[in-house]
Amino acid sequence: MTAFGTYQSGFPLSISQNNNNAGTFGGGQRPNIVPGVDPSTTGADIDRISGWLDPAAFSAAAPFTLGNAPRTLDALSPSVRNWDLAVDKSVRVSGEARGIIRLELINAFNLTGLRSPDIALGRSTFGRIVAQAGFTRVMQFTFRLAW
Repeated sequence: MTAFGTYQSGFPLSISQNNNNAGTFGGGQRPNIVPGVDPSTTGADIDRISGWLDPAAFSAAAPFTLGNAPRTLDALSPSVRNWDLAVDKSVRVSGEARGIIRLELINAFNLTGLRSPDIALGRSTFGRIVAQAGFTRVMQFTFRLAW
């Protein structure tokens, strides 16, 4: 049996402003942070899909200003959890010949992976996770004859 597990914390999020009115000719514009409002929401990952970030924690920067949001927030993207498993068995078929039976399970426990939330302030989907990462469970069965 072979098992491969992946457990990874999320990455820091970098918030931008959808409408770049800073006059920087192509550079990004960060929004302002609203004092006293935590940008992160709490709870289980799956319960936070429609509100990973609190839009009330940000305000659009005024024209020709850069905004006071840091390059990255303390808020993190969703974590990654995955297990891949493989089981194989060698059986004698006849004489020197043997068969190898193998079952592989990718995303064995069918855990849902989540992409990062929309990080552009001003979009209707800001702060929400709108896509799934990875894929559902995949099973593969193989038989190999060796002699």
